[in-house]
Amino acid sequence: MLARFESEEKVRLWSQQQQWIRERFDQLVPALLTKDGLLPTSEIRVHDDGKVTLERDFRVPLYPHWRARAVARSLVADPALWERAAIRVLPAPPVAWRAPVFGVPFEKAIRIVLTENSHKSVFWLPRKNSEVLYSELLVRLRRGKESNGEYLNLESWEWIGEGVEVDYAHMILTSEGQRAIHLDGALVTFASAADIASIFGSGEKRKGVTYEKFFRVDGNTQLETAIGLIRHFFPVEELVDEYFEHVPSWLHAYDAR
Repeated sequence: MLARFESEEKVRLWSQQQQWIRERFDQLVPALLTKDGLLPTSEIRVHDDGKVTLERDFRVPLYPHWRARAVARSLVADPALWERAAIRVLPAPPVAWRAPVFGVPFEKAIRIVLTENSHKSVFWLPRKNSEVLYSELLVRLRRGKESNGEYLNLESWEWIGEGVEVDYAHMILTSEGQRAIHLDGALVTFASAADIASIFGSGEKRKGVTYEKFFRVDGNTQLETAIGLIRHFFPVEELVDEYFEHVPSWLHAYDAR
């Protein structure tokens, strides 16, 4: 997740640490790569707390390239495959330069909505290089009331910055935001990319030209499970992680080996 800092001094120290990690990575890793530029899993250590580091220096964190992330999940879950594999890795999260345009993360948004009735946040991911996908995430959270009681209504849109299609997820939560009671995901097509850009620029909802739903879950659902479904549905998971302040736990599957 994106680091947050309390002072300029902490920013400076963090930057120095990241520079050291990059230099140490460049010093050790290239000599260990296969001819295809992949790092054998024998050179990777998955720790009990789920952190992944270089076997030869635990101070150097490793992250699967975003194109190999889903494959890495499957490899970690199967020790026999993991031992025979090699993957492309990076010394920093594949997406490291995202930031909120406005608004706050989920838990803080709930506290605001309980007193002010509504809140919206926009997070964005600029295209810095070929390793990073552009994306924007807009989330609107509001409080509602029906005959059977109050609820929280969350709507979220994710757009990769091109085309006229936007991934959309809708979640209804209990009044205090402790559980999900409805969740669905859809693909919304708009008339133009300009229409989509205006939505993310203003945070105001606009109806699309077409709406195609892909899944729906009704009934009490653990919040973590519901967030996970949104995360798997949206094409760029990191922005979902940023808003919900979610730490992926898939690497813990490796502990069972």
